[in-house]
This record gives sequence, C-alpha cells and structure tokens, in this order.
Amino acid sequence: MPRLTEKETAPAVATPAKAPVTAPAQPARPASPAGPAHPAIPDTPAAPAKPAPAGQPAMPARPAQPAHPPGY
Repeated sequence: MPRLTEKETAPAVATPAKAPVTAPAQPARPASPAGPAHPAIPDTPAAPAKPAPAGQPAMPARPAQPAHPPGY
C-alpha cells in the first residue's frame, strides 16, 4: 500500500463560498407570428422496382405493411 503524503493527509481547507453568478434579466421575447399552414403531404407511390442485373434472379416484391393497431 503506498504511503500518503502530508498533502494527501492534511484536512481540506474550506474555500469561501462564491456568490452565484446571475445573468441580467432579459426582456420577454414577443410571440412569433404564426406562419402559413403546411400543405397536406400527398401519399407518395412506391418506387418502381429496378431490373435485376444480368445473371441474378429478381428480388420478390416486398409484401405490403399491415396497418398499425389503434393506439400505436
């Protein structure tokens, strides 16, 4: 077990507490004006399947995703 030096065994010296730094009060920001309503995003069709490279079988089409149950 290593020996402790005098500095390590000396009692901790209490440092005076510093006053908390407070930021100057800032004026309240005005509410931002409401922008135009966003247009509804149309349903995008699935991308067409790429033709398979020569010598490789085509990937089977991905099955449609089932609808999420309510609450998810």
